[in-house]
Amino acid sequence: MRKKQILNGVNMVHKDVSRKRFLSVLSIISLLFLGCGALSPESPETKYTVTYDGNGNDGGVPPSPQTVDHEGGSITLDSNTFKMVRTGFIFVGWNTEVNGKGTSYTEGSPYNVNSNVTLYAEWIPKWVDNGTTLIDPDGNTYNTVVIGKQRWTVENLKTTRYADCTPIYYEFRFQWGQYSSPAFTMMDYTKPDEGTVYNYYAIADTNTKNIAPPGWRVPTDYDWTTLQDYLITNGHNWDGSSSGNKIAKSLASKTEWDTAVSFGEGKIGIDLSKNNRSGFTALPHGAIKSSGLDFPDNYRGAYWWSSTQSGSGNAYYRSLNFINEGLLRGDIFKNAGMSVRLVSDVE
Repeated sequence: MRKKQILNGVNMVHKDVSRKRFLSVLSIISLLFLGCGALSPESPETKYTVTYDGNGNDGGVPPSPQTVDHEGGSITLDSNTFKMVRTGFIFVGWNTEVNGKGTSYTEGSPYNVNSNVTLYAEWIPKWVDNGTTLIDPDGNTYNTVVIGKQRWTVENLKTTRYADCTPIYYEFRFQWGQYSSPAFTMMDYTKPDEGTVYNYYAIADTNTKNIAPPGWRVPTDYDWTTLQDYLITNGHNWDGSSSGNKIAKSLASKTEWDTAVSFGEGKIGIDLSKNNRSGFTALPHGAIKSSGLDFPDNYRGAYWWSSTQSGSGNAYYRSLNFINEGLLRGDIFKNAGMSVRLVSDVE
């Protein structure tokens, strides 16, 4: 009997030891599965941080960093809270690359965060007026010419941005004329130097954004009339007279115009060497109808918007044609595509 009790005691001790070992093993397994969080109340890295870099700012300071939980999430990007500035540039948003070739984000837009990241201020050059030339935010250079008390750009506008550097909507040719909102397109994709054209909505006075820099404007119908009158009264008619509208040759360039015309001494296409006395340098790069089709006189006509409406759906424009001797005036649907010149006043 006593032997049996001793054996039972040994078995109980053995079971108790086994139970303690089991619980110890279970605790170790729990720690392995739960990770470090089971050892400390919080992981050392629990958040992702978005850091802002001024990227060359010479005034103001970059915004404070923003953080989200380590699981990731969405934030609203800062809107240049501390008013960073950079001389000669306009702040347009944030970019994932310091050179601006990464992904761009406008200020105040949502941004999904799933890692630590630095966003760099994106700066676009302002318009620059050097007195004889203009440079737009895309880097295009425009020569200028003074005619009377007006200073005109010699080249047609090519900019893809408004004066505040926000982009103008690019509309494909096959979609042209379908919408009544600001847009531009190319006359010929393969010949970018031959013309960027805009619909009226992009250049209109009623547009909340200006396509022209401060001190400049898209010419009104009156501005075009002022140019015409000055040239007529100052000897720019082809025949030297000071009456009648015969100024086409004085406005047209000496190159690219169709010369397949055999009559009319004052026509643009007759003897190109006598063209461009004014320095306006008009090139025959055509226009686009509201239907999306080209005007039927590419290389034979030049067309420019005025900022003046002629009705609720139309606006005035000016044009030259290789078989005409004058500067022509007309009106057309606002969703047509035409070239744009800029003008400023000379004291």
